[in-house]
Amino acid sequence: MSDVRVREAFAAVETLPEKIFWISDLLCDQKTCAVVIDDTYQYRDTDHLNPTGARKFSQQFVEILLGNPLASR
Repeated sequence: MSDVRVREAFAAVETLPEKIFWISDLLCDQKTCAVVIDDTYQYRDTDHLNPTGARKFSQQFVEILLGNPLASR
């Protein structure tokens, strides 16, 4: 499923307190998405970050989790 279709599907739940983390916002511009940063692959397959990619964006993940009201339950 394309990112556009996924975003359209999630638009229906935007009013919920959960925040959706779009990795494409960090990796993509208007034309392409980076799968290699600093000569290192960021994905383990077409949809999942590898450990290197996960570490690269871990601070953003932490910020989202800490800002999520469900994380404190």
